[in-house]
Order: sequence, then C-alpha cells, then structure tokens
Amino acid sequence: MIDTPPRPGYFADMIFKLRTAKFAALSLGLFLALGCTDAKKGRAPLSAAAGGGSPVAPTTPIARVAPTVMDTKTPIALGSDELLVSILGTNDIHGAIEPRVSKDGKTFGGMAFWAGAVKAVRDGVAKEYGDKGGVLVLDGGDQFQGTLLSNYSEGALMFSLLGDVGYDAMVPGNHDYDFGPEGWLVDQVTPDSKDKDPRGVIKKLANSAPFPLLSSNAYVKASIRTFDGKPATIDSQGCGSDQPLDWSRAERPEFLKSYLLREVAGLRVAIIGLDNPITPTTTTPANVSDLCFRDAAEEYKSVRESLEGKADLFVLVIHDGDINNEKNLTNLLVKLEAYRPDAVDAVIGGHTHQVNKIEKNGVYAIQSGSSGAMFGRIDLVVDAKTKKVVRTRAAAGAMLFQSDCDSQIKTFCELPNATDVNYEHEKIAASASALAKIEDGKKDIAPMTGRNLGYADATIAKDPINESGLVNLLTDAYRRASGADVAMINTGGVRTSIAPGPFTYEALYAISPFNNRAVVLGPVKVSTLLKIVSRAAKSCGKSGPVLASGIRVTYERGDCKQTDADGNDPQSRVVTIALADKADGSKDGKLLYDARDPNKVFVSDDTVTIATLDFLEAGGSGYVEFKEAPRMADLGIFRELVADELAKNPGKLEDKLDGRYRNLK
Repeated sequence: MIDTPPRPGYFADMIFKLRTAKFAALSLGLFLALGCTDAKKGRAPLSAAAGGGSPVAPTTPIARVAPTVMDTKTPIALGSDELLVSILGTNDIHGAIEPRVSKDGKTFGGMAFWAGAVKAVRDGVAKEYGDKGGVLVLDGGDQFQGTLLSNYSEGALMFSLLGDVGYDAMVPGNHDYDFGPEGWLVDQVTPDSKDKDPRGVIKKLANSAPFPLLSSNAYVKASIRTFDGKPATIDSQGCGSDQPLDWSRAERPEFLKSYLLREVAGLRVAIIGLDNPITPTTTTPANVSDLCFRDAAEEYKSVRESLEGKADLFVLVIHDGDINNEKNLTNLLVKLEAYRPDAVDAVIGGHTHQVNKIEKNGVYAIQSGSSGAMFGRIDLVVDAKTKKVVRTRAAAGAMLFQSDCDSQIKTFCELPNATDVNYEHEKIAASASALAKIEDGKKDIAPMTGRNLGYADATIAKDPINESGLVNLLTDAYRRASGADVAMINTGGVRTSIAPGPFTYEALYAISPFNNRAVVLGPVKVSTLLKIVSRAAKSCGKSGPVLASGIRVTYERGDCKQTDADGNDPQSRVVTIALADKADGSKDGKLLYDARDPNKVFVSDDTVTIATLDFLEAGGSGYVEFKEAPRMADLGIFRELVADELAKNPGKLEDKLDGRYRNLK
C-alpha cells in the first residue's frame, strides 16, 4: 500500500479490504465506473488509443525482481528472448524553438535539430533491432510558454514542431494553462475578450495535436460528489476535502486523456500522465478556478489498477520533480514502490528545470533541465516471455549538441567527421519542414523583435530567492512607470537573465513571457505589507519570494537546509521595513516596521500604494495577502509598461545590488 493514508472513498483501497461475496459486485462496479467515459457529460475519454478500456479489479502483484542496472558505456546487445523499449524524454522546453550557442562556441538545442535527432534514433533502433526494438518520445510539460517566437502564435508553431518531432504523448504542465482564451495578449477572460473560454488556447492545441495531452489527475471540481451525491467542498490543490468523496463519477476536462496505450516492440505500454497538484497556484488562477489536481500518488494508483491486465509496461509522465531538498519525484517513486513493486517501470519528470537521474530498485525517474537544451533516455530491456524488465539504464540532461556528443550518450552518439553527428549510426539532419515553419514564424514577429531597450556590458543575472540586479532593474522601471510607492513582482516570473550586448524587446519577452496585468493596489496597510514581505522572507525557492522597489527590508533566514512541507524556512522573520529615501532605492527612509527589539515591535499606521501583477493580486504563488488590498488602477500588460519605460532612455543597464533585501544571518 502507499505509505500515506488513502483519502476516504478511495476505491482501490476499498477493494483490497472487501473480502466477502456480499461486497464483490459493488467493488467491481466501483472500478468499472472509475474514470469511465461519457462524452456527453464531458468525462475524459479512455479509448484504447488514448487511455481506454474498462477498468478491472486489481490482482495481487507478481513478485518483481529488480532489473539489473546496465553500464552506460556499453552498447545494448539483446538476447534471443529479449526486447528493447527506448524512451526519449524532454521537459520544460518553454518555447525554445531556435538553437543557441554556448560560451565555448558549441551550438545546441533547436526544435528542427531535435526532430532530426529523434528520427535518427528511431531509424537506427529499427535497423539494429528490427521488430524487437522500439522508441517512445515523451514530454514532461511546459512546452510552449516562454519566447516571443512561440508565444506570438499561442503555441501553435511549437505544437506543429512537436508534431514534426513525432512525440507520442505529453503532459500539459502548469504554464500551458497561462494563455487562457484565444488572443495572444489576453491571458484571462475579460468583458472585452472575444473568446470567453478560460482554456480556449490549450483546448485548441489539444484538439489539433497529433498526440494526446495526458493529465489523469485534472478534475472538474463541480463534478466531485460525496457518496450520497451531494456537492463537496474541494481544494483546488490536491482535490482535498474533509468529506468522503465518490470518485466514480468525477469528470475530467474533455480535452485531456488519462493515459495512452501504445504497442512498442510487441509490448503493450501504458503511458500515464499526471499534472502538478500545485498547478492552481502556479498559473493564472482564473484559468483553472473550476479545476482541481488530485494527489499524484493517489491518482496514479487508481489509474494503474484500472489498467491491470491491459499493459505489460507502465510509464509515468509527470510535471513534477526534485529540486534541492524538495524531493517530490523521489518521494513519489518511493510511495509507488511501497504500494506495489511493479507499479511503474520508468518515469519522465519536469517542472523544476533541474537535471535528475533517480534510481530506486532498477526504476529510473529522470529530468532533463529546460529550454530544449537537453534530453534524457531510459532503455528498458524486457524478457519477451515474462514481459518484465530485466535490464535498464538511463541518461538525464544530455546536451543536444549539433556538432558534438555529450559524454552520457556516447553509446549511441558518434562523430563521423567535423560537422556531422550520428545517433544510433544514423546521421542527424535537421527537419526541413520544421526549418521552414520556423522561418515563417520569425517573419511574423520581425517588426517587434529588435526594439532597443538598452545595452548591458555584462550579464545581469536573476536569483530565485535573493536580491538580484535584474529584479531591481525591472521593479525600479515599474515603480517609475506606475507612480506607486512600491513596485513588487515575484522572482518565479522572471524566467532568464539579461545577456551582455543590446537589450531588445525580444530579450525582455524571454524574461517576462507572461501577459500579467500591471495593477496598482491601495491604500495598503503596513500590516498587509508585512504579511507579504514575511512570506517572501520565508521562501527557499519553491514558489520564490516577491521582491520590490521602493522599500528596504532586513530579515533573518537560515541556510534553507531545513524547510517545511512548503519549502520555506519556518524560523525566518522580518526585522525592519523602511521606505526607500532615494529614487534608486539606495538609502533607508521612513521606518514602517521595526522588530529589532522583540519586546517592543513598531508597526506604522501609514498606508502605501503597491504596483504589482494581477497574478499576485489573485493570490498566485500562495501570496493571498494581496487580496486584502483594493485595486486602484489597471495599467495594461506589465511587460509592455516596462518596455515603454526603458525605451524612453535606452542607455547602459547595470547589474546593481543596493541591499534593499538583506538577510542579517
């Protein structure tokens, strides 16, 4: 069983407990109902091609012998009764359509080259192993939100390129919900928006894609009922409730599939998709306000049991992963193994933008960075008679070099000459179809890309939890443009750094690809400001702090090695908050809060105006405190406001720290 208590009404656990004939029919009925289809009622279809078949009652798992972990330096030689399933995995591409160049001059990434690389692997495996080998290509979420080239078409160009690559399936990820209704500068439904569907964009992409979007744990909250058929109070994050829930008739969004059944090398492979349970707080809240995202372990167990006897191998694709001391992916793997040893055979993760290769008793879970720079591969050697994995190996975060081989993949990557790269003995040729689509896309955005916003002599870097020159630059420009006392943005929304050289609108778009509205709140009490700053001071990076222009903050926080379940330092505290006395924020002004003497804490009666993002105003990233303040003004899209402000005087940009957010420990 899973090593955490199952939620009341969880059918899988009920059936294990029901032992008498009196309950047998009920048990089977519950499983047949779990996740079943009803297109008229909006339940996600579970057809054999994209998540189908009638669920069946679970059987006792067959004892599993952990696969042997193979040497990653030796090519795979199959025995006479062995089959090979190779899984190529990516995650968090975030609109990185074009290749880039590293500091040492190596070109890497690019969707056209990746399409050629996948074709080479598929062709090479087919030639080497014939019908005894096969390839799956999967993605762990957040495919298209991130660059002007990708966002301008609202993901249509990226999804067309993903089709050229030949993906078998992918999960959406939290940022695939960012776009809301159709209209590239409209991310949520407004009285003026032509499309009134808060998921218009993702539905359009899902319906046009040659592969399914998998997310078995996304549910329509209003469809979840108690056992007596009454509506239940449901948490958006995790689908939690204090009432026993009847999941048998819970509905999923109609554009998502629970799983995909695919035959590979003569084996039945089930690919199960899960989105991140925290999605409601990491995308535009209004776009998913009617949805909840169920706990990953509970949902996987439910779907896995419904597929008993229908698949030989089970692959999980999930938009979640490990980062620092937050071991979400590792913990999930441990839970699934405790539930049953044959629960899963391979896992493709994502979300955290890290490189991870996690192995538990011969089962690999991998993540491969972000932005199309890397990919991963899991090889499963399967006994053709028992249909069990007997050997496995994995690479994670292998650089997609266009003229070199990452050291992890030299078993199938070779350099026949100075310009070519071979995968599986096949030359990689960039997809001509993809290249043509990319050139057409670049023509569409050409009028916007080169707008001059300044020049940087050196990198102006972002920082996920501390003061950074980049956030200082953005918030200072925002405060000038808004006229507010304070300007605050979340570091999680700052996606990349400023590179040395000309700083253009296209570069700003990569930093801030979200169409968040710039809003002014006020009057804001200092007590509310304190709550916001206190939450920021606790952050060790999971959601990221909110940092500001116009105030100077001192706080105390540990080294983030000991955090709570939310990834925060519970012992942190704010010491002082003062208004900035100078326009550049370089000097303390009027004191608003002082806790240097714990026995005599000062809280000013003053109020301030705060320019922030509508994402935060709605409680995004958990900052519900912003909801306490009324809105005074809407200034348009934050990115456009900052671009106009910087374009007034496009001079030298500096990586400047002034101590406005200072840890005293």
